[in-house]
Amino acid sequence: MDGLKRSNLRLAWSLSIDQFNPHGNKTARKKKLVGSIVMALLNLPPSLQYRAENLYLVGIIPGPREPSLEEINHSLHPLVNFFLPAWKDGTWFCHIPKLP
Repeated sequence: MDGLKRSNLRLAWSLSIDQFNPHGNKTARKKKLVGSIVMALLNLPPSLQYRAENLYLVGIIPGPREPSLEEINHSLHPLVNFFLPAWKDGTWFCHIPKLP
């Protein structure tokens, strides 16, 4: 060993996709939907996991209709490609103990 303290940090994330009406309600039979792709850190205490300040907005799926499964998969493809190396090899972070 090189004398440095080593520790592992394992993060667990939740991924959710939610469709909502941006106008708040369905009036005059008009239905418009917008989707959000959100991640929550499950390592936080349950009371903090889904608070707005702890959520990571990954993306927005534009409407006006609910997307098909193929369209959702297309939206998630960049996210999966981003996290796949971290899943296989892990991610290494360096820290500086003291900043000037």
